[in-house]
Amino acid sequence: SSDQAAVLPFDDHCFSLAINQQRTRMWLPLRPPPPLSLALTQAPCSLTLSPSPPSLSRSPSRQSVCASLSPSALGRRFYSSNSLSSASASASASTSTSSSPSSTSVASSIYFVIGGPGSGKTTQASWLATKLKYLHLSAGDLLREELETNSEESSLIQSYLSQGKIVPSYITLSLLRKAIQQGGERDYLIDGFPRSFENASDLLHTRDLAPKVKGIIYFECDQSTMQERLISRGTSSGRSDDTKSAIPKRFAVFQNETVKVLEWMRDEQNVPVLNVDASLSLEEVRANFLDQFLSFRKQQEESAQPEE
Repeated sequence: SSDQAAVLPFDDHCFSLAINQQRTRMWLPLRPPPPLSLALTQAPCSLTLSPSPPSLSRSPSRQSVCASLSPSALGRRFYSSNSLSSASASASASTSTSSSPSSTSVASSIYFVIGGPGSGKTTQASWLATKLKYLHLSAGDLLREELETNSEESSLIQSYLSQGKIVPSYITLSLLRKAIQQGGERDYLIDGFPRSFENASDLLHTRDLAPKVKGIIYFECDQSTMQERLISRGTSSGRSDDTKSAIPKRFAVFQNETVKVLEWMRDEQNVPVLNVDASLSLEEVRANFLDQFLSFRKQQEESAQPEE
């Protein structure tokens, strides 16, 4: 292709992307799992690191990066085959927004709720939010609401959901940030996010959101129980991801990506995790869930207090 893309080092956390000599700054994940995937959609060009930034050269698995350009972390907003200049401006604006410490989020605290499909995370998170007067946001519900708007991204969202795949992070994170802006300064329970390393990396690079994350609630449930719930729900939900063809793919994504993200955030990023047995009935989970969370929250608040 006549279009040339090159990545040049900028500092420990940032790189400079030049497309046909038009340069902008973008964020690189600090600790993504190999292989690191950098992607620009609709782009017939190749992307290489030359030379490797210092932060990458420390890890053998990240010394050389070359990606086939498909939908991923950078998303359609960073590249348009019709306008390279608009791509550069869009990418720069996006980076500026995510790196600003006060431009978007006014959340007091954020607790993420993670669980497999059919674990009951949305139902239970909504119940807990009502009890504590938190604002509950469901990443999945926000995506499905976006489908109804016939926006530029709706067809892409539909494609990913119907295949049981994870929607590109830039779309989901944008919807969450918008909802938090509208919700105002309060405490949040957000379920269904992060689900991938792309989600987690993007989240940890949003300086306004990352400091607000106080912990993760993990709904543990065996696959057979979740499958029974999904099949039962699919008879009336009308959701494109509750079909027999999509359910196995959703389980595979959850095990291969989301569980690993949870372990990485807990073990390497030191994000506290509350484990909840979600294989119990709805009433049995609720019998202990409120007390479990209040105790968990108290522990995090006490640990955050400065030592005298």
